[in-house]
Amino acid sequence: MGNLFSISIDLGSCCFNCMAWHASYANLEKNLKELSSQLEKLLELRNDVKQQVEVAEGQQMKPMEQVQGWLKRVEECEKEVNKLINIDGNQEVRKVHDEGRNCRNCKSSYKLGKIVIGKLHKVKDLMKEGNFDGKVAHKVPLPTEKTTALEPSLNSGPALGKNIGG
Repeated sequence: MGNLFSISIDLGSCCFNCMAWHASYANLEKNLKELSSQLEKLLELRNDVKQQVEVAEGQQMKPMEQVQGWLKRVEECEKEVNKLINIDGNQEVRKVHDEGRNCRNCKSSYKLGKIVIGKLHKVKDLMKEGNFDGKVAHKVPLPTEKTTALEPSLNSGPALGKNIGG
């Protein structure tokens, strides 16, 4: 009785692994393409924001802190996603395709798939954050002119006499 139960678990596990392999392979490839596409859109938005910042700087305006922070986060995200797409993603897709329905590959594909989905959400969030409605910079306050204590005024009696008579 115990052996029959063990065999049915192994058979069920094998069937599940085959289905999971197919789903993870198909989804991984699809999600990597989607991630690449979304990253491209994010980089287009970044370039537009950078251009707005450059125009504003030409008008003696200072970029807002949130814009500078967003540009840094986009740059970091771009590096992470490019590494994932170009190295990890392609190797994993090839490995899953070449080696077949191996449980170990299924698990690593699943883990990579979770990472890809996480990066996809991060890219989409950055795209939402990047909507600054054209307000990427603010005017720099002009320095106010103050008279210093070292400048003699015309009404200062003793100083006036020393300068004339001196």
